[in-house]
Amino acid sequence: LQKKYDIFPDDLRANIDWILIKLKSYLNQNKTQILNRIKKWKRKTEKAKKFYQNLLKNKKSKEILDIISRKNQSSLKLKNFVHNQQAAVYQYWSNKSALMRKLYVLDTILFNEVGPLDADAGYERSDVIQVVLNRVVNEKYNFIPENQGLYNNLKALNVDSKKYPWLNALFKEGEFSFTYFYISAVSNIFCPDQSRVGKRLREKNLKIILKKLEKPDSNFNALRYFSQVSMLGKINMTQVWNDYKQYPERPGWKIDTDGRLALYYKTDRYRFLYSYKDPKGITYAVIEIDEKKYATTLFRGRVLFFEYRNPYLFRYFSPVK
Repeated sequence: LQKKYDIFPDDLRANIDWILIKLKSYLNQNKTQILNRIKKWKRKTEKAKKFYQNLLKNKKSKEILDIISRKNQSSLKLKNFVHNQQAAVYQYWSNKSALMRKLYVLDTILFNEVGPLDADAGYERSDVIQVVLNRVVNEKYNFIPENQGLYNNLKALNVDSKKYPWLNALFKEGEFSFTYFYISAVSNIFCPDQSRVGKRLREKNLKIILKKLEKPDSNFNALRYFSQVSMLGKINMTQVWNDYKQYPERPGWKIDTDGRLALYYKTDRYRFLYSYKDPKGITYAVIEIDEKKYATTLFRGRVLFFEYRNPYLFRYFSPVK
């Protein structure tokens, strides 16, 4: 991959670079640890394969039918429990101020969708917040449909969901995976993480949220996103969202250099990775110096350095007009 790096299209180079870093990190581990992990994975996979093969062979046996029946009953009980809890949370926040609803919705989404992946600057959290802000005023995302399980639960509590687009942006099924009843993270909706790490992350989230609510970015019109880090080995959504286009890559904050980076650049002591154009049409080159990546651009004969935002973490999508 490294030798043939330059033949790949620009939009694949960041992914390849990330994979190479992961491979290097993995191969630097102790040989015994790697072998033990592979053997453990093999045993687990063979056990699962044998289990499902037995299901296929004996699918009409009393034991198999009993397993399926108990599983269906358990799934139904779990689904009802989660929907009841979600409805209770929805009702609770519907009685709070608009600002408190916004803080709850945005922090819950950031906690589960971004988590600790983001840099201290909060680039991804800021963008995800803006995506939610865009959805709240969009009729496609700000309502609870009647065919959703939660709709009847809210109706039973005499809660009119039409009044609460912010809560709907969180609870509408199909928009955030962690809200599904069979995803373990769904418990964070009605039982938020109260650990020291959780509270520290929430404090950071709330600071970014308040700042973004005060000064939203009207130019950033993305409505969808996905992270290939959290979806490792799964489908690339760019191939599915035909009615959306990928939002252009952007650099991070400008770096005030001490001259070292500029010297490395002028003496060609760097590795070029790929280039891209930001939403304003400015071309940036992603380079690597001492195993650290930077986004660079030329301005009035000078090279400017910016923090690098890896598109492998999050990719954003705007509707095709």
